[in-house]
Amino acid sequence: MASVTQRIPNFLGGVSQQTDDLKYPGQLTKADNGYPDPTFGLIKRPGGQFIKDLRDSSNNLIAPNTFSNGKWFSIFRDETEQYLVVIKGAAISIWSLTDGTPRTVTYGAGATAYLTGSKDDYDILTINDYTFITNKLVTVTTSAAPSYTARTRGTVVLKDVAYGATYKVKIDSTTKSYTTFNSEATITTPSQTQNTVNADAILNALTTDLNTISGVTATRIGTTIEIEKTAAFSLEVSGGPDGDAMFGYQESVDNISKLPSKAKHNRIVQISNSNQNQDNYYVKFIADDGVSGNGYWEETIAPNVSTGLTASTMPHQLVRNANGTFTFQQVSWEPRLVGDDETNEHPSFVGNQIQQLFFYNNRLGFLSEENVCLSQAGDYFNLYNNSALTSVASDPIDISCSSIRPAKLHGVVPVAQGLLLFSRSQQFLMQGSQGVFTPGGTTIKTVYRDWE
Repeated sequence: MASVTQRIPNFLGGVSQQTDDLKYPGQLTKADNGYPDPTFGLIKRPGGQFIKDLRDSSNNLIAPNTFSNGKWFSIFRDETEQYLVVIKGAAISIWSLTDGTPRTVTYGAGATAYLTGSKDDYDILTINDYTFITNKLVTVTTSAAPSYTARTRGTVVLKDVAYGATYKVKIDSTTKSYTTFNSEATITTPSQTQNTVNADAILNALTTDLNTISGVTATRIGTTIEIEKTAAFSLEVSGGPDGDAMFGYQESVDNISKLPSKAKHNRIVQISNSNQNQDNYYVKFIADDGVSGNGYWEETIAPNVSTGLTASTMPHQLVRNANGTFTFQQVSWEPRLVGDDETNEHPSFVGNQIQQLFFYNNRLGFLSEENVCLSQAGDYFNLYNNSALTSVASDPIDISCSSIRPAKLHGVVPVAQGLLLFSRSQQFLMQGSQGVFTPGGTTIKTVYRDWE
């Protein structure tokens, strides 16, 4: 009998491509039709059950190689709702796994243009009745910024009224002014008391004079005058004995307290606060009647920036309808409602391709290049902050893997400690403070790399 040189207790180590001297006992070079089971050892792979030939909607048998190089995947919603799906070209075909019958797929506007890849170019994520399809070849873009000409609107605010004072409004090189009486002794009729030494007299006179300037439309609203011009203009305002009884602004003010209680509907102003752009924000006036007058100021988006993502370049959704049919369509991603490109910037995957979608801790996640983006908690299609003023725990998370070498992420696995992220040569662990992911309490650390 030959001498025994090695004992192998089991074959549960899986397949390894390392040389034999580096393999652990129980690892295999190749396993065909084998399934390592911790209880029974290496057993034969379970067989399959023939259900039915795949046929098209006309009950014709599908020819071999019809879907070669197609992207095949399954949708398991529950015990009775199970489907086999293939993407081939610009079409999606679906069959029921219970009886083999084909299911109807309808396409939303422009949806088929997203199907431009082959089988290795798609990533699939199913959440209940929604299956998200990501084309790894498509570069994400944003909608075009709206056309906007700055300094075509201005506001004049009257604070105080004084005797013998001059109130001036200068638009470009044209100045309009109004001077009050020196004292009540100069008033000779009761009508002068009502019409000359009060706010109405000043504002009405200036409004009338401003409307005589070519291209200018001036409207009095309460103690303010709203000015609009067909082209950009400069505005200078002064009034009262010290020159500060009346002031004006166009695009911004340095403090929100300077904004009047009445204004035109949709009037947008930037609150600059300081010389640092990070603490600037924008407000819009919402008139109670939708025109002008009483209302309130609410935070809004800058008038000259993109409102958000281009849906045609983002992952699309395959929706299972109540009648058993399916609809492939674009996702209605939430727009950016506040801030600008500095205080509420676009997700980092803009300008790049998304490699994978995932769902974790009530957030929809995106892998792109070296970055991990997570949606707002509970609001899966919202990737922007709700306010440029404050940050809350439910805000979106956008974080990069810090490494001395490029690390293009291509996979993610949830683990007890957080999210295990995979690149070609490194692995990272994404963790949240006390197990909860928040914008300020989430970190990514390297857990493995294949170089020293």
